Amino acid sequence: MTASGFAMKAFSEGVLHSGRVYRTSEFAAWTSNPARLVDSLEERGVLRRLAHGLYMRVDRTKFGGVRRADDDELLRAFLADDNFIVTGSEAWNALGLGAKAVLAVPFVYNHQRTGEVTIDGRRFVFRRCKFPRQPSPEWFAVDLLENHETAQLGLDDASTALVQALKLGRFDPGRLARVAADYGSADTLRLVLKVLNTANLMEQAGLGVVVSQ
Repeated sequence: MTASGFAMKAFSEGVLHSGRVYRTSEFAAWTSNPARLVDSLEERGVLRRLAHGLYMRVDRTKFGGVRRADDDELLRAFLADDNFIVTGSEAWNALGLGAKAVLAVPFVYNHQRTGEVTIDGRRFVFRRCKFPRQPSPEWFAVDLLENHETAQLGLDDASTALVQALKLGRFDPGRLARVAADYGSADTLRLVLKVLNTANLMEQAGLGVVVSQ
C-alpha cells in the first residue's frame, strides 16, 4: 500500500469542520505526508484550495454554490493566530462620525506582517502595528481620525461630529482620551483633547488641562 493510500485509510473526512480553514501542516495529525494528503483530498473534491497552504472543506450552499470562509476565519488560518483586528470603511462608517467612503480593501492590524495579500480572491492590507486585544468604539474612533484621509473625512467635520457624539454619551470621554494616548499619533491626541475640551468633558475624562482653541 502506498503512503498516499495509507494516509487516506487513516483519515476520516468527518473530522473536517464546516467553515473552518485548515493549514497543510494540520494534516500531519493523520499522515507523515500532509501535502500528499491534501492534494488527494483536493482531487477528490473534499477540500478546496484557498491559497498556498490553506484549504477548506467543500460545502454547498442551499443555492448550490460553494460556501466561502468568513474573513476572520480566513485570516486566523493565514496568520496562524487570532490576535488581529480588521478595520476600514465598514467599521468607520458605523461610528456615525461622517465617514461614508467605501474601501475595496480592509486593513488587518497584526503583529506579523505588512503589505497587501490576496487570499481566496479577497484582498487585504496587512499592517504590523500596536492595537488592543479587544477594540472599543473609542479605539475605532481614534483609528478613523488616524486614517481620516483614507476615509475621505475632513478633520473639522470629524471633530464636530465627535463633539456631538460625546455630548450624547455615545463615547466614553476617559476611554477616548486613554486610547488616543496609547494608540494615536501626537496630532490625534491633541485633536481628541481639543474635542473633549470643546465638549466640556475634560474633567469627566479625568483630565485637568484646558486646551486652547
